[in-house]
Amino acid sequence: MKNIIDKEEALATFEDAANEHGEATEQGNYKLGNICYDKIILAVTFLKENNGIPLLLPFLRHDSIGVRIWAASYLLQVYEQESIETLELAAANQGANAFTAKI
Repeated sequence: MKNIIDKEEALATFEDAANEHGEATEQGNYKLGNICYDKIILAVTFLKENNGIPLLLPFLRHDSIGVRIWAASYLLQVYEQESIETLELAAANQGANAFTAKI
């Protein structure tokens, strides 16, 4: 996997990987999910090292449930109320991602 060079690339990587992870979760495709997870971690690590975690805040309103759940999980300590609301709304849906949000 290539290194991330700036926050914009980290956010794009996070968004794409979290979206794809959400789809893989619904399909039960754990191999693709694992690949996406590695990309999410790469992006989040870069953002943490560069004080960029708050930049995930707009993703709490993303169209993809996977992106919303992943963003909420990393924003929970900083934006607790917004993250909990996002997870509760996601949990009200059906499917594997809704179950993940409940947990």
